[in-house]
Amino acid sequence: MGLCAAILPIAAIGAAAIAAIVTYGAASASTMKYMEEGEIGDEAELDKLRTKTNSLVTASGIAGGVAVGLGASMFLTVRW
Repeated sequence: MGLCAAILPIAAIGAAAIAAIVTYGAASASTMKYMEEGEIGDEAELDKLRTKTNSLVTASGIAGGVAVGLGASMFLTVRW
């Protein structure tokens, strides 16, 4: 498999990396919402915000892992 055939895996790696960056940025924005508002009086609202932030960080980690895994697989299998 040459470099031309590697275009699709490279695009998949890029898409996974971009997804990781975007979801981590969204998690950071969610965290900043809590930091800017100070203490949130409603415990239920705090739990929802925490769940949203943690879910976004988890999704970011998974997407980053996919990007690294695809990159390593491509590096090991493609003949350069």
